[in-house]
Amino acid sequence: MKNKFTLSCIALSLLLAGCGSDDSSSDIPNNDNSGDKTTDTDKVPVIANISDITVDEKATATITADVEDEGEVTFVWEQISGPDLALEGANSNKLDVTAPATTDNEVAKLRLTVTDASEQTATTDVTVNINQLFDQVTLEGRVIGVDLAGGSVSAQYDENNSVAQIDEDGEFSVSLKQDDDAPTSAIVSLYAQGVDDKSTIELQSYTLSFASLQSQAGDDNKLSDDELIQLQLSPFSSATAASLEAHNGDTIKTLEQLQQSLVSIDHGHRMNSAIVYQLYLDEQNLTVTPPPVSGLASDSDTVPPPTPQSSLDWLKDTEVFSQYLEEKMGSPEYADAKAKLFETEQLSVILIFP
Repeated sequence: MKNKFTLSCIALSLLLAGCGSDDSSSDIPNNDNSGDKTTDTDKVPVIANISDITVDEKATATITADVEDEGEVTFVWEQISGPDLALEGANSNKLDVTAPATTDNEVAKLRLTVTDASEQTATTDVTVNINQLFDQVTLEGRVIGVDLAGGSVSAQYDENNSVAQIDEDGEFSVSLKQDDDAPTSAIVSLYAQGVDDKSTIELQSYTLSFASLQSQAGDDNKLSDDELIQLQLSPFSSATAASLEAHNGDTIKTLEQLQQSLVSIDHGHRMNSAIVYQLYLDEQNLTVTPPPVSGLASDSDTVPPPTPQSSLDWLKDTEVFSQYLEEKMGSPEYADAKAKLFETEQLSVILIFP
C-alpha cells in the first residue's frame, strides 16, 4: 500500500512539472522565417540576355535588358566612357542609343544598374562600337599613248592621296575614300608615273570634284573611262592639264576654276601641245632629260650633263616647251605623232572638253 502511494506522488510531480511556466520555451528552436527580408522569394535581381552593340555614327540602336526578379525593379543607364552618346529611356529596360559623328571608329561604354524593392542591386556594362562612315568611289581608267605598265596612278584631292598600280594593259582601278562629313568639292587630279627607266615619265588628268564623281558613279560607286573620258591619262590629257594650269596661274582646285579655264584656253595650242608632247616622249624613247637651259652656252666643256626631270615639269616649262614646239611643228615626226594620238583615241576627249 505504501509503494502505491509513493508511485502516485512521483507521477503527480511529473505532471505538475510539465505544466510549469513559459520561461522554458526560450530553449526551444524557432523556425518561423516570416520576418526575414532575404528569404528564397527575395533574391538579388539577375540581368540576362544583354550584349554589346555596333552602331554607325549618327545612327540609333536599341539595347533591351531582361531582368529575372520576383518583384518590381528600377533601371538606371549611364555612360562611363567614350564619345558622348545621346541616351533615351535611361530609366527603362529599353535604351535608345544615338552615336555622334566621328572621324574614326570609336568605342563607348554604358553601365546598367537594376534595383529591386529590397534595394538589392545588379550591374552590368555594355560596349557600344561606333563605325565611322565614308564617302567612296572607285575610278577605273587607262593609260594610253605611253606604255607605263608596272607604274602607278595616284588620285590626289585636298590632303588625300590614293595609289593604284598600272597593269600590263595600261588599266588601273583606284579607290577614293574619305569621311562622309569631309568637304567633297575638291577637284580630283590623276597622275600616272612610270617605273625604273621610265620613272621620269608622268601623265596628268583633271577629272571632276569628288562629289561629282560620286554622283556619276551611281549605286555601285564605280566609274569607268567609258563613262568619263577624263579617266584616261595620256599626252593629250597632260597637255590639257598644263593649259588649264597656265590659264589659272596655279593648279586647279575647284570645279569653278576648272570650268572657267576650260572655256578660256587656246584649244588649238592645247592640241599642238599634246602632239608635241607625244612626239617628245617617243623621241626620248621614254627616257626624259631636259633640253639645255635657255641662255647657257652649248659647249660640253662648260655645260654640265642634263639631269633627269619629270616630263610634266618639262611640259609645263613654258619657255623650253615653246622652243621645242616651234622646232617640231610641221615636221614629219609631228605628223606621225598626230596620227598616233588619233589612233589611240586620245583626242576623243575633245567631245567632253571642247
